[in-house]
Amino acid sequence: MLDQETARERALEAAEELFHSRGIQAVGTDAVRNASGISLKCLLSILSCAFAQLRIRTVRSRLVDG
Repeated sequence: MLDQETARERALEAAEELFHSRGIQAVGTDAVRNASGISLKCLLSILSCAFAQLRIRTVRSRLVDG
C-alpha cells in the first residue's frame, strides 16, 4: 500500500497529464484513478483533504478581507 504522500503525488501527476491531453472538463475521477494506479477510496480521501484546505483558505481570506 502506498503512503499518503506518494499517492497524492501520483494522483496530481496523473491529473495534470490528463488535463493537458484531454482538457479539464473531460477528466473524471475514474480516469485519474486508472492513470495513477491508486484506489478510489484513496483518491477520494486526497480530494476530501484538498477541499477542506480550500475551505479553510476561503474562510481565512474572508476574515482578512472582511
